[in-house]
Amino acid sequence: MFQSKLCNALHAFPVRREGWLLTGVAAGLLFSVVPNLLISLIASAVMWDYEYIAFLWLAVSTLQFIFFFGTATLCAMCAGNRLGMIALYGIFHFITVLLFGLMEMIYIPLLYGVKVNLNDMTHLFPVGHMLNLDYVKIEYIPTTIKLYFQGFYGKDWLFTGLCAVAGVASLALSWLAYRRRPLESAGDFIALRPLAPVFLVIFSVGAGALLYAFAELMDTPSYIFLIVGLVIGYFAGRMLLGRTLRVFHKKAFIGLGILVVIFAGTMGLTWLDPFGISGNIPNLDEVEWASVYNSNYLYEDGNGGKTPFKITDSREIAQLQNYHKQLIDRKWEADSGRTATVQIQYKLHNGKSVRRFYKIPYEGELADRAKAYFSDMRYLFSTDDIQQVYATVAEVTISQYTETENISEGTTDKEILAGLLNAVKADCDAGKLAQNWLYRSGYDEYHLDFKFKVDDNDTNYTRKWCSLYITEDCTNTVAYLKSILPLIEKQEQ
Repeated sequence: MFQSKLCNALHAFPVRREGWLLTGVAAGLLFSVVPNLLISLIASAVMWDYEYIAFLWLAVSTLQFIFFFGTATLCAMCAGNRLGMIALYGIFHFITVLLFGLMEMIYIPLLYGVKVNLNDMTHLFPVGHMLNLDYVKIEYIPTTIKLYFQGFYGKDWLFTGLCAVAGVASLALSWLAYRRRPLESAGDFIALRPLAPVFLVIFSVGAGALLYAFAELMDTPSYIFLIVGLVIGYFAGRMLLGRTLRVFHKKAFIGLGILVVIFAGTMGLTWLDPFGISGNIPNLDEVEWASVYNSNYLYEDGNGGKTPFKITDSREIAQLQNYHKQLIDRKWEADSGRTATVQIQYKLHNGKSVRRFYKIPYEGELADRAKAYFSDMRYLFSTDDIQQVYATVAEVTISQYTETENISEGTTDKEILAGLLNAVKADCDAGKLAQNWLYRSGYDEYHLDFKFKVDDNDTNYTRKWCSLYITEDCTNTVAYLKSILPLIEKQEQ
């Protein structure tokens, strides 16, 4: 198929193309199924109580093989040589990675404050998604030192089955591609001419994205690298398609110009944001709750996750929306000097969420508003019920680092804990306890680790905790700590 003489000789035999294709497909399937079946039979014979695992592995490996074999066959029918087949196969399986990369690196940053969680789209990348599938539920019982089958993960089997169906569909498309494949295309990079411009665009954009990613990795991101990579990829792609170095002619430059204009036009349209995505602030009556926080969560909830404080009061939500509007209107301030990151989230009554991420300056009105939010005791402890904090606090560890020694004291004394929380609350009300390092004025004097008792079974108080840095400006907390540390030392003695 990839060498002109052998291709012509092969098709000189009185065998239709369907016969050649079916023979190759059958041979490919047998090369996988027969050895894997033998391996499963041998494995089941020595696995004793777990022989079913061998046949489950056979089923999964067969479904996966059908997917990859079908797509490989399709790429082989569309390519004219081995290098083209490898390139098409790579593009087929990693095109979503390229698209996600373009979105994350180039397009999404043009929408101020917008970020997209691409982790939720891994099912569009079958190669990567299959690595995280479990298929069966297994429970290990330490007392019996055995594994017990508990059922199947239906979604994982469904996904792999759909991939196998896609593989079968690829085999059907391979037959159509083979019928339309001209014999004289053997040796060309792409056998089917209509696919040549598609490959050229993908290859050019991929080269531009790769060079831009490298520049970003070196902390020198610039659209110049994107343009240079686009030009290199375009002419390199034409060299592969034409099997010649003579690609620098007028027609080629016209094609490059069209590609650059389209690429720049889509970027410009994204930046103009005609649909108002970056400026979208939900109406007050649509919001169930809102939250504002930076990238550092301070409080861990009972499930081991980290949860931000939820604002439910309509007046406070309206104030947050006003602050949100200021961040959008004054986005130019985020490009000057040191900045911190603030995230605003709205949970709507219809179940949807709106999240925005902004950089805010170290000083000024926007920074003062952020300090007020980040110093709120409800934010620090992630709850709107401060009395619950007083009721469930079980222990605090006080650490102090000096030039000569490191001191660490702990106490469970309820009176001391209540007094310490009162001092923390006073500094929170004064706006002195923002934990982001840009907003912590003065040197760190102490470090507090609060632990909370969730229920009677939580004897080690490990399910919930809150960690705070106390600077010299937190005068109430510092004064209280200096007064109680000697008392704690005496209690321990």
